[in-house]
Amino acid sequence: MEDQSEDWAEFARVQEELKNSSTSNDRQWGLEYALDKTLDDIVQKNSFDRTDTERRIQTGARKNRHRKRLLRLNPVTWLPHTCDPSSMLDARSQLQALKSSLADYNLLEKVAAGDSYAELAEVEHATPASLRKRASRARKRSKALLVD
Repeated sequence: MEDQSEDWAEFARVQEELKNSSTSNDRQWGLEYALDKTLDDIVQKNSFDRTDTERRIQTGARKNRHRKRLLRLNPVTWLPHTCDPSSMLDARSQLQALKSSLADYNLLEKVAAGDSYAELAEVEHATPASLRKRASRARKRSKALLVD
């Protein structure tokens, strides 16, 4: 088996440079690109040297500049706008309020998960009809809580 310590040393050098950088610019994108290509070469047992790594860094930086230019010329408009997280936060707080105020919240959760009333009746030591009635009352109570 051949010694690949020089290849890993080059990989570590590029990784260290990337780790020590505090900005995000084209060179950092190039370093990421070079790390990917270096790993590919190590896996495929291809030989490379520092000039190859520097060339890859420049290629990655150039690709990032080209990508940014294309985005500037052709802005992405087909992506949906970012949604307003306030509705999600409101839903989360309403769910938490339901959990704390409904005694049969766990029953509703199990029914929503697809458990049958017969299965739940065995666990709860109750009849399926009584569980259906409890679930119905809990649903009505939850609707009343959410309206307030």
